[in-house]
Amino acid sequence: MANQNSTFEKDIENTVHQVMEGTGKSKTVKVKIKDIAARAGVSTGTVDRVIHNRGRVSDKTRAQVLQAMKELQYKPDILARTLARKDESLIRALIPYPYQDSYWKIVRNGIEKGLAEFSPYRVYGQINFYDMNDSLHFEKMGDEILHDPPDVVLLGSEFHRQSIDLLKACHQHRIPCIVLNAEINSVPTLSFIGINSYAVGELAGRIIRQTRGCSSVLVVHTTTNIENTVHLKNKELGIRSALNQASPDFQVHQLSIGNEFRKKEAIQFIAHEVFKHGINTLYFSTSRAYQYAPMLKKRFPHLFIIGHDVFDQHVKLMKNGTIEILIDQSGYQMGYQGIRSWAHYYIHDRPIPPTQYLPLEIIYPENLPFFALNHP
Repeated sequence: MANQNSTFEKDIENTVHQVMEGTGKSKTVKVKIKDIAARAGVSTGTVDRVIHNRGRVSDKTRAQVLQAMKELQYKPDILARTLARKDESLIRALIPYPYQDSYWKIVRNGIEKGLAEFSPYRVYGQINFYDMNDSLHFEKMGDEILHDPPDVVLLGSEFHRQSIDLLKACHQHRIPCIVLNAEINSVPTLSFIGINSYAVGELAGRIIRQTRGCSSVLVVHTTTNIENTVHLKNKELGIRSALNQASPDFQVHQLSIGNEFRKKEAIQFIAHEVFKHGINTLYFSTSRAYQYAPMLKKRFPHLFIIGHDVFDQHVKLMKNGTIEILIDQSGYQMGYQGIRSWAHYYIHDRPIPPTQYLPLEIIYPENLPFFALNHP
């Protein structure tokens, strides 16, 4: 991507707001590069190199220029500078179909918000979807991205092994990647944005051990192959660790329910485990508690159910007492932050942190109205 400034840009990027001396009022003043150069006692070329951080400039001279810029209250017009560029940046996002999991609908909305916000800066994007139950479809969509490479890939990973293969291929093609949702450390990436899945499990475990009557836990993974969805397995490990530290009396069981099972069949499998092990606590490691919780609560009213993420179905189930606690994973912020991180890198040359953990929010019936009102 080119990063050169035209003469036109140099003229228009130097519009700043200065405070009129003695009045406290602001006025718009054109500050030319030659003004900064005169104040610093250097050439206009030296000022240009300092502004755009290119070429060799001594520390002493750089300090002089920066001081002159400060005195003149120089502030670049980022939008004007970007519009003067002849290049643009293309982001390709690859995430699961939103209709398969409401969590990914939230993430998609965050991505779309970011793309809309930064499109005036010539940052554009395309969202591609894959079937989260079909690893071959994921591989096919990954191949399509490699065939027409963008400037950066935003990868919402569900398939661990296949995601690693795609990230390796992108690395070989020199396509930077930002990974969302499931952290992958075995392949070079530009950044990971999402929650710490092990910490999520530990948090759920602490909630369970502090809740009266919770002693036998069933962790329900709504995935066909738990070994290929490492972030879900990490949540389970986090729960086990938190409960084992508290007391050896806690019992933790695990069940994986893939989409090859019909809803009624899946509920029967869960109900069988609940009855067999005397389960009093259900933890759904994904955002799909709404699919199973109503029937299970009706059959086992004593169940204490913990799910993930705030959206319409879960809000309704929490209001009617079906779900006791929701742990929100900041899906909207994750999608938005993926676009924002790249946009700031492209526009400002701002480094992207290699790891960006997002906050977790615990939702109870008492704080649900406030959270739902202020949640995108």
